[in-house]
Amino acid sequence: MTPSGNIDDVRTEVVALKARLDSRDDGPWYKKPSVVISLLALIFSFGTTVFSAYNSYQDEIRANRLDVRTILQRLSKLPLENYELLQKYKGQGQAEALSGMINQENILLATQAVQLLHRFPNSFTSTEFYAVGYALSQSNIMGEVPKLYQRAMDLATTSNDYLVAARAYGGYQYGRGEYTEGKRLYNEALSVWNKFPERNTFIVNSSDVITLINWSGSDFMVGNKVEARERLVDARKRWAVIAPISGPMIDTLKNQIDYIARYVDAP
Repeated sequence: MTPSGNIDDVRTEVVALKARLDSRDDGPWYKKPSVVISLLALIFSFGTTVFSAYNSYQDEIRANRLDVRTILQRLSKLPLENYELLQKYKGQGQAEALSGMINQENILLATQAVQLLHRFPNSFTSTEFYAVGYALSQSNIMGEVPKLYQRAMDLATTSNDYLVAARAYGGYQYGRGEYTEGKRLYNEALSVWNKFPERNTFIVNSSDVITLINWSGSDFMVGNKVEARERLVDARKRWAVIAPISGPMIDTLKNQIDYIARYVDAP
């Protein structure tokens, strides 16, 4: 007998067996133990697979976040290392070379961080988006910066998170020549209390002073000296409200106002 003949015989038997099984009426399927056991086994197997996949996904997210945090820790140290090198080798050729190497490391790490952020964007906070955006801006790699700053603003859960991102984004827009958009962002920073109400007048006024100092600096850098002076006037008014409190923070704010005033108020 040929192989094809065997196959045909098997097929015939399978069809006949199926017909006999179909013709049997043993009652509802849920009363058949074999069917119920098979169904339960299938459900258990499916649940185990889903649970395993979910755990694997969560492990991947945790590992990804850990990688980003490790990168951010390194990025936070680079500006200080760069400053120390420039001071140590001041006036020497290797200072610029070493500084360039640190800048390259900053670019590589920040770019890698962006890729990791995009893998699981919903697993990161406002602070992390801002930190990566700031690192890129320091190396003048601006492509992703506005998206990162905007994301940081959208995810902000505190006034401080929102302020840091809005100020940086406003300065970024001034640097691109987008003054209208830059002003809008600085105004949003001043209006942050509508989003995050704060009763502590010291926090409100000191935060506004910092925003106005940054805004004044942005105007000054692009040649808008008249508007830069107006920002400083507003900053001094807010500083005067909290000046009677006294303390290191008050002195620091006053020093920052005086420092930028040397340039803004100069003829």
